[in-house]
Amino acid sequence: MSGIISDNVSRSSGLVKSAGGGAMTLLNTTTVSSGVSSVTINPPFSSTYREYRISFDYFDTDTDTHIELTFLQSDDTEKTSAYSWTANGSSAGTGLQTGNDSDSCINLSGGTASTYKMAQADGSFNGGLTIYNPQQTANTCGTGELYWLYSTQAHGNNIHFSCGNSTGDTTSYTQFKIAVGSGNIDNATIRTWGIN
Repeated sequence: MSGIISDNVSRSSGLVKSAGGGAMTLLNTTTVSSGVSSVTINPPFSSTYREYRISFDYFDTDTDTHIELTFLQSDDTEKTSAYSWTANGSSAGTGLQTGNDSDSCINLSGGTASTYKMAQADGSFNGGLTIYNPQQTANTCGTGELYWLYSTQAHGNNIHFSCGNSTGDTTSYTQFKIAVGSGNIDNATIRTWGIN
């Protein structure tokens, strides 16, 4: 089952400062509370901002899996090829380095190796991404810092994952989709801010 859950848009009157010093305006809060294989966040991207922050809180799945990000245009056309991403991280002292220069999505959790898949039902996928230029006719790219409990280890053994990504094109995107490689998302809160 796939779902588009894109309500609960909040034009926050309060501003928050980002780590880089820019003011962040909350544009969208999406809450998942039932099993869906994907969530499309629409429409967070506009010509108002060139930089966005996406955060994940208590992301809970019903099976061990990985998390995927794709971008969509205003007519709902989804980009499903030629993504570039690279990442490095650590898991209880063991190094993790992986990437792809021509993928169907941006893999936010380090590839599909079972050792590094996110463990089910632990609400352990947390962190955030910064996305640059999705609405402009410039290469959409981003960076991220993400954390999760991996599937073959006991609770408390987690992965710190730093990633960089790029669409490799100059298409204008208005929305993004978060999906799991298998199974469903059972619970998640996904927030999007625009950064001045």
